[in-house]
Amino acid sequence: MSETGTSRLVDLPWEVRRPIIVDVLQSGRSKLPSFSPKLIKSRVRLRNCFDANFPEVTNFYVPRYKYRRLHGHGLRATNRQLRHETDLLVEEQLQSGRLEAPFVLDVMLVREIGVFQSWVSFPYIPEHIKKLVINLRIVRPEMTTVPDEWVEMASYRKREDAPTQITSWHLFMAITYYALGCFSVKQDPLLPRVQPDSQPATRQRELLAERERACTCAGPSVPARPENTSQKAITGTSPPIRTKLIKCKGTKCKQLPLRIPKKRGQWPKRMDIIAHQSDTFNAYRLSSASYVTDELFLNFARVEYDVNNEPVSLPAKINGKRPGPWNGIPPGVLETCQESRFYKEGYTQFSRDFFQDYSYYCMDLTDLDDDLQLIYEGQYFTAHLHEHSTENIYGLRSPKIYESRLALYLQVLAHSIGTITQAGPWKAWDHLIIQCPIEWLYSDVRWEDESEYTDQIIEQNLAKELARGSPDEEHILRLRIIQSRKAHGWINEGDILTHG
Repeated sequence: MSETGTSRLVDLPWEVRRPIIVDVLQSGRSKLPSFSPKLIKSRVRLRNCFDANFPEVTNFYVPRYKYRRLHGHGLRATNRQLRHETDLLVEEQLQSGRLEAPFVLDVMLVREIGVFQSWVSFPYIPEHIKKLVINLRIVRPEMTTVPDEWVEMASYRKREDAPTQITSWHLFMAITYYALGCFSVKQDPLLPRVQPDSQPATRQRELLAERERACTCAGPSVPARPENTSQKAITGTSPPIRTKLIKCKGTKCKQLPLRIPKKRGQWPKRMDIIAHQSDTFNAYRLSSASYVTDELFLNFARVEYDVNNEPVSLPAKINGKRPGPWNGIPPGVLETCQESRFYKEGYTQFSRDFFQDYSYYCMDLTDLDDDLQLIYEGQYFTAHLHEHSTENIYGLRSPKIYESRLALYLQVLAHSIGTITQAGPWKAWDHLIIQCPIEWLYSDVRWEDESEYTDQIIEQNLAKELARGSPDEEHILRLRIIQSRKAHGWINEGDILTHG
C-alpha cells in the first residue's frame, strides 16, 4: 500500500493520533483462543532438534505467523510514518515503564492431543520485563474433529524403553523455551547437535506412507502434496511438505515460522480437517533466553474447559449432595483410558502419563473424600496438573538440577526468572522460587576467600574449577546461576555470604 493510499489515521492531529496508537499497543486479545478448526489450520508442529532426552516428534503446536503476537503490527506495516511513531511510543511509554503493558501467554493442554500456546498480550520485543503471566488450561477435545495425523502422533507405543515425562516436557517447553524466546530455526554453532529418540519419527513416516497408499487405492479427494526434498532435517530425513526455515538477521526474530504462501489453485479452498497434515519445523535452541523477567506468575485454571472455552459440566449430585466415598464415580466423568475415543490397544495417548486412570485402591477415607470433593467440583485433573507442575519446578531447589531430564528447562528458569509465583486449585505456596534461594548459595573449602560472593571472587573460583581435571558440575552450575542472577539485579552483593 502506498503512503498516499493509507488509512486516514495519519491525517488526524498528533494529539489525537497518539492516544489511539497507545491504546492499540496496550490492548491484547479480546478473548482466550479456543480449540477450533481455525486454530487447527493455523498451527505447525515443532520437530525436536534440541533435547536428546526426548523424542524427535513432538505434540507441540505453535502459530504459523511470525509477527502475530506483536501489538501494533498492523500499524507498523501500514507506512513508514506510523511505523516510526509506533516504535517511538513503545520506547517512550511501554519500555520506560510509564504505562503498564502486560505480557500474557495462554497455554492449552488439549487432552490426548498436545500443547498449544498463544500470546494473549505481547506488546513489544523486550529485553527485561517486570512480570510474565502464563495461563495454563486443560481443554477436552470431546467430539471435535481432530486431524488423524495429530491423533496418531500423540499415540505412543507401550514398550519398556518408552519415553517418560512426555507431558511434563511439553509443559516445560511452553513455560520456558517458548515463553522466553529460546527457540531458533537455526543450529547454534556453539551448541552441540543432538540425536533425539527417533522411534516416533519412524512411526510418523510409516503413517504418512500408509495414508498415501490408502489415498491411491480409494482415489485422492484432494490434490496430492509433492514431497519437499530441498531441505534435510537434522536426522537426515526429508521434512513434510511446505516446511521452510526462516532466514532472519539476529536471533530475536527467529522464534516463529513464517506463513508460506500458496499458489492460486494449488490447494482446495476448504481444508479437510481429518486429512489435514500440519507443517513441521526444525526447532533448535538458543544459548540463552531472548529476554528475562523479574516475576513469572503461573495461573493454573481451576476447572477444565471444552472447545468453546466453557467450563466442563460438573457431575450430577444426589439431592444436592455428592455421593459417599463408596458409591463410585459416574462413568465418563473422568474419562478413563478405555472410555476415550482415541483409545488404541498397545498405545498410550499423550497426557495419559500425566492424567492416569483414577483408582481408590488402598486409599484411606480422608484421601478418598478429598479426591471426591475435587472430582465433583470439576478440579481433579486441574489440581493434578497444578501439583505435578509445581513439584517439577521445585526441582530448581535441588543442587542436582543438571542431572534431571528436565535440566535444560530448569536452568532456563534459574538464569532468566527472578521469582516464580503461582495460583490454582492445588494448595501450595504462593512463591515457588524466590530471588535468592538458600539452596543456590554454595561454598566449600576450595574457596580462596571467606568473604562475600563478589564478582571477582566468583570469576576466580569459576576459572579455578574449570581448570581442574574433573570439574565439579554442581559447583560450576551454582556459580553461573549466582553470576547471572547478580547481573539481572535479583541477588545483591550482601545477600550471599560464604560460610566455609
